[in-house]
Formats: sequence, C-alpha cells, structure tokens
Amino acid sequence: MVCYAVFRNPAKVDSGMTSIRVYFKNSMLSTVDYEERVIPINDNVEMAKSVLEEFIIGPKSQNLVKTMPNDMMIINKTQIVNDVTQTIFEIEFSREYYNMTPIEESFFRASFVWTMTDLDFIDSVHIYVEGNEVLFSNAQPMGLQSRETIDINPRISPNKVTTREVVLYFTDETGTVLIPENRTIEVNPDLPIEQFVVQELINGPQLEGRFATVSPDVKIREVETENGICFVNLSMDFISKTPASNATDQISVYSIVNSLIELKVKKVQFLIESESVTQFKGAIDMSRQFEKEESLNLQ
Repeated sequence: MVCYAVFRNPAKVDSGMTSIRVYFKNSMLSTVDYEERVIPINDNVEMAKSVLEEFIIGPKSQNLVKTMPNDMMIINKTQIVNDVTQTIFEIEFSREYYNMTPIEESFFRASFVWTMTDLDFIDSVHIYVEGNEVLFSNAQPMGLQSRETIDINPRISPNKVTTREVVLYFTDETGTVLIPENRTIEVNPDLPIEQFVVQELINGPQLEGRFATVSPDVKIREVETENGICFVNLSMDFISKTPASNATDQISVYSIVNSLIELKVKKVQFLIESESVTQFKGAIDMSRQFEKEESLNLQ
C-alpha cells in the first residue's frame, strides 16, 4: 500500500515521552503520509487515546490533509481487546461514516489503521458504525484491519496535471560535486512547483552516473516562496538520516538550493519540522538564507 519504511516501536525522545507517527493524506502526491508527534508514555489505554486525539486534530503540514470527516463522531467508548494471538483496537463511529466516497473512505481507513497500529501494542483495528461492524460495498463485514489487509492505490492522479521541465542537481560517486539532471515532471498547477522539485530530489536520480543527495525517508512538510525566498520545511529525517551515497552535508543542502534557484528563486531558507535550526549535522549554519553555489557544480 504505502512505500515508506515504518518502524512500529516508538522511539523515546525524552524522559516520559515517546515519538509516534500520525498518518494523513498527502494532497500533492495522493498518497498516505505521516507526521511525527510526541506523546506522554503512559498505560496502553491512555497512549491510544493520545494518538487518537492527534489523528482527530489533523496535520500541521500544508501538504497533508485530514482524512476524518468533521461531521463524523466517535460514539460510545473505544477499547483495547486482547485476543489469543493479537491486540485489537475497537472503535465505533457515527453513521456519517457512510457519507464518505469510496476514495475518501479508503484514505481514512488506511491512515487511521496505520496511525493506531504505529503503537507497538496494537496489531489491528476493528471499526464499527452505530453498533454494527463496518461493511464493504458488497455488504460483507470488513473484519479486522491491519497494515497487511489495507488495500489502497498509493498514487491517485490529481484531476489537473501538467508537465514542467526542471533541472535537478544530484551528485557523483564521490559525493563532492553537483551534477545536473534535466527532467520532465508532472505537477499540479494549483500547488507550488517548488514542492515538486524538492520531492523529485527526494525520489532520487534517474540517469546513470548520478547519485542521491537526500535520504528517501525525508518528508516535505511545506514549501512556500515569498518575495523570492523559498522556505523549505522538511521532516527531521533531513538531519537525522543520510542518503544512500557518499554525498557530503554541503552537497545535500546545495542540491536543494541550486535546484530551486533554477526556478528563479533568489534564496532558500530551511526549516525542520516548522522550526528554524542553527546547524546541519554540526557543520553548516542553517539559520541563514542560501544562495546558489556555482563552485560545487561539476566542471
């Protein structure tokens, strides 16, 4: 269903707190994507409640869309049931559940199940509507839903698509220079072209002799250009994870900067999880606005 690597055991980020992933719809790519949140470490019931609350609140990133309809309510009580072979999270929704279109329901169910099962003590989810088990379109009960049973097309083409010619900068096998790659990409004209350029860099090169400069785990939180300055808001993975190449930290940063400035962007400002950071892996001052660095281009 989803091509992202997922680690279900939450990582402790501070004493008494843990990091979890909350899944939503990525409006730019029409996929299921996630944001990381921090919740208190508590008993299983309270932790499940905290995760559910984060899911209901919705995403912080501009690219992500809440999948739970605003008029759909949770009724009665949720509960965790320990079966012989697995632990099940049971939840009951109001009848507005059936007002969702099939695509909306697919995205909701996928994002909801993946969110709740990010807790390592929940194996599957059982969904009820007004006291009855939720049904498929053929009137058959859905039964237990897990990451293995969710069936959704991870890419649903947007209604409006056009193509653009862009220049993307990757690196060579040494990881010390930038090499351009001309590429024709599909974009949604209602969204900033800069978002698509950054996503293509995350996707990696297509031509031989070019190597990735950014980890494929990096997620775009938001990309917005104002007065010629492009603000690139990325997930913590940009700092914590390295690409599958020898790319230096400088190359990782300037592959994004130089690619965006090809779009007539004047400068690039980085944010990590919507916050300004002072350094990139202790080596590069990230608080400043970056301009194109021609000296890194392969001569």
